[in-house]
Amino acid sequence: MMETSQDVYSEILYSTVKFRVTGTQLIFYAVIFLVLVLLIKIKLNTIRYEKFAAKISGPPAYPIIGSLLEFIRTPKELTKHLTEICETYGPEPFKIWFGCSLAVILTKPEDIQAILTSPNALEKAYMYKCLKVGVGEGLVTAPVEKWKKQRRMLTPAFCSDNMKKLFFPTVKEKTDILIKNLNKEVGNTQPFNMLEYISDAVFSTLTQTTIGFNLDVVSKQGTDLKQSVLKAMQLVAVRAYSPWLYPEIIYSIYCKFTGYESVFKQLHTLPVYMIRKAKEQRKMGDKPVIVNDDNDSVENKKKRLKVFLDILLELREAGENLTDEDIKYQLATILSTGYESTTITVSFCLLLLAMHQDIQDKVYDEIYSVFGDSDEECTIDNINKLVYLKQVFRETLRLFPPAPVILRELQSDVQIFSGNYMIPKGTTCIIAPMNTHHRPELYPNHRSFNPDNFSPENIAKRHKYSFIPFSGGPRGCIGEKYATMNMTVILATVVRNFSLHTDMKLSDVKLKIDLAARSAQGYPVTIRPRNRRKTT
Repeated sequence: MMETSQDVYSEILYSTVKFRVTGTQLIFYAVIFLVLVLLIKIKLNTIRYEKFAAKISGPPAYPIIGSLLEFIRTPKELTKHLTEICETYGPEPFKIWFGCSLAVILTKPEDIQAILTSPNALEKAYMYKCLKVGVGEGLVTAPVEKWKKQRRMLTPAFCSDNMKKLFFPTVKEKTDILIKNLNKEVGNTQPFNMLEYISDAVFSTLTQTTIGFNLDVVSKQGTDLKQSVLKAMQLVAVRAYSPWLYPEIIYSIYCKFTGYESVFKQLHTLPVYMIRKAKEQRKMGDKPVIVNDDNDSVENKKKRLKVFLDILLELREAGENLTDEDIKYQLATILSTGYESTTITVSFCLLLLAMHQDIQDKVYDEIYSVFGDSDEECTIDNINKLVYLKQVFRETLRLFPPAPVILRELQSDVQIFSGNYMIPKGTTCIIAPMNTHHRPELYPNHRSFNPDNFSPENIAKRHKYSFIPFSGGPRGCIGEKYATMNMTVILATVVRNFSLHTDMKLSDVKLKIDLAARSAQGYPVTIRPRNRRKTT
């Protein structure tokens, strides 16, 4: 009996030694355990989303990666494929799984309104964090609580009175320079890319009204700033479409080893310099002036006009909590987001007018009815009389809204109109303006260029959120009035001075989408001088 017990003990001891776990095996088992814990946690977190997702359709999704295979395409292919997805699963809300994260795509105006006006849908989605490396926590990217303070503080800066007194004189001046530059193309039978001229005019206007920097006087620094803005936006686009670059540490390494780290530093160099210069000027008593009207004294007009930077410094002097870094990022936000969207929209509008001579003639006749054959300067009052031009401008934004998507992350459950669905907290809501703008029940012949879509009677028939080029709700674009004024002045002045022509047709336009939707072929036109008389 003792012998048997000894044998059993020896067997147990032998087994223990035989199956002793090595350090490598221990690490392996620990990794397996952690992976299992992570998968269980992910599964528990997604159960709530899965219950909701089961109620709506969407493209195929696979474990871990979700629907990401749908997006492995070139920018041109992706544009076409996303349109096909929306046509297949819309107009009802449908789902896309980005890995284990749920996104819901909305195209109905009623559903869009529910999201954009909800206090529980003010947070920008994770993808907007890609912008932070360039614009910090400015109005576009700031978390909700910080954004609320910024919005309250900055909204008065974009009031109608400031549009007229502070920004309009510069817009008019830069547009006159644009006309002089365009005269170089008169007589040229070869099409040129209108965007190249519009780009310079818009950026020159933005830098002067934002930071008080005159590109037409000091071009080298301005050129460097413009190039840094363009490169920064390209880098942000690369990151936005490359999920493996989302982690900050990986993106930092990517920028360092590609040499792009300096791009974002260059983006901030001139704004930082202008902040320091403006502060010094204020200490010396050199305060900017306000032009009260078009007949203001010549001396006053030659003085330094108040710009957006001055408004921010005045807010700080009045007690607002604004650091130099806060101001720098607000300026970078305006320069980065306002530049491309305005440039692309004006270029598209002029190209569309070149394609549609009958509509261009109607626009010119309206301009002639306001200005006649005189050299009368533009004013806010006579620009506001150009009703049909504004219809043309809005129809351009309908066909080609500059922002491809609006992304919101829900902070609490939000109910939408379709199916009375309650979209769960944490879901990303994707609103694609172009898809809403091309719904045939909202816009008959939606693929055509028809400014009558925005006649007062047709606007009255449609839901307010059927047209969302500037987003909407409390977190809509704060600079809408400024952008509209800038674009309207440029359009009116160009058409007043030149007739535009192109061999391109609307059906020829192929879109390339990154942070903005642009024409892949550019904006080829030729121009001829106007005779300053009615077309009919």
